[in-house]
Amino acid sequence: MSPWSRLPARGRILRLLGVLLLWAGASLAAQSPERQPAILLKGPFPVKSILLLAANTIPAYSGEYAFEGERVQVVFTRRKLPLSKLWAPLPPCGKLALYRVASEESLTVFFQEQDFSLFFAFAGEPAYACPFMARFVERFTLLLGFAQHEVDVPFPAILDLSLK
Repeated sequence: MSPWSRLPARGRILRLLGVLLLWAGASLAAQSPERQPAILLKGPFPVKSILLLAANTIPAYSGEYAFEGERVQVVFTRRKLPLSKLWAPLPPCGKLALYRVASEESLTVFFQEQDFSLFFAFAGEPAYACPFMARFVERFTLLLGFAQHEVDVPFPAILDLSLK
């Protein structure tokens, strides 16, 4: 007598359904490689100036993410900053208007909303820069709406870039 025959008919059906779901999930995972999420390693912690710019005393918060074996620095300030004539507009990234900050060492990008400014610093010019920034701004803006105090700086702990 098989172990299946000892279960009531409903139990056999549920068990079979569970096995089929596991098999289907494993098949899908094998077919579509999932991108690992970006993980917040450090921060956000307060800084007395934005180090990605020339000497300044702009209060900000800085954090560092790990993604695809590289580090991404994100800097946030509640101040609206003037656009420098030295910053070049970048091609559109979804709905984001981005500017490249003059930097020889990395890709440094500036983004601004009405109530805040963000800087992103990438090593080199990775293909994931636009999806990272778009997802970060989307999650950050949502979480910032829940912040009750100025010291609440809601850098997302995990950024899943595979979501659309």
